[in-house]
Amino acid sequence: MEEVKVGFVGLGRMGYSMAANLALKRGGSRLSRLWVFNRTTATAHEFKKTIDARMEGEDPVKIIACDTLKELIQNANVIFTCLTDVKASEEVFLGPDGVIPNARAEQIFVDFSTVTTNTTTRCYQAAQQMKCHFLDAPISGGPEGAKNATLTIMIGGEEEPYKKIHGILQKMGVNIVYMGKSGSGTKTKLVNQLLTACHTLAACEAMVLADKFGLDKTKIGNEVLAHSYGNSKMLQRTIPVIVENRLGTDSGTPLRNMLKDLNIIQKVLEEEKLELPSTTTTREAFNRAAHDGYEMHDMAILFSLLKK
Repeated sequence: MEEVKVGFVGLGRMGYSMAANLALKRGGSRLSRLWVFNRTTATAHEFKKTIDARMEGEDPVKIIACDTLKELIQNANVIFTCLTDVKASEEVFLGPDGVIPNARAEQIFVDFSTVTTNTTTRCYQAAQQMKCHFLDAPISGGPEGAKNATLTIMIGGEEEPYKKIHGILQKMGVNIVYMGKSGSGTKTKLVNQLLTACHTLAACEAMVLADKFGLDKTKIGNEVLAHSYGNSKMLQRTIPVIVENRLGTDSGTPLRNMLKDLNIIQKVLEEEKLELPSTTTTREAFNRAAHDGYEMHDMAILFSLLKK
């Protein structure tokens, strides 16, 4: 099988697990080498040490921890990124030392980050000028999905490079959907995030009412709502977080992350001249929570704030 040289940039809570699955999971496209880079370079070296120790089999993937982004760019044929925000994505892809200005023809770039449609367009056009391919491929499933390789991956861009890397994507996700031309993945993720945020607020409000009534929140969630029209994936996520009091700052889904996405959605609504009242109300609730100092708490902290 043809050698696949892959680079992964961004070893945060999501990216670390995704890169680990590229090295450790069998099946799909065969990886021979995996270059990794993180802006905190010690993280990349620690990743190599940890994953090397877990490696099994007679033909393990060779992991190379890079001290510079250019080292990764010069060696990998396919480069994945999973970054914190729009600024980080634009710096990594478009900055003078970034991926696209230092690219080689026919390289494939895949951004798992949640960014603006404008950022996706700029990266796609810049990649085309370098005779490369850029795919917007935001993800959903949270840290658990990243760890278990059960992510949903929403793809936008040219279909041919997507087909070439589909086998690699299968090491990280189970629901991989090609949505269409460049920007389609990013737009799909914004639709998902709109629902995720609104459903979280609705779930917190429902549990405040259940609490006021003195109802057993676990029982109403598992035995009633799970089988009723009122059910949602965010409801099923939110109830255990509330009941088990996991509302603190060690969450994999801190409120600030969702607020970042809501702010991106707000800009889209302004550009498209759309008024979506539930989205506006939800963003206001998240904004108030962040203003009150809860931006690093689990987003279900809205439950506690509503109770007040």
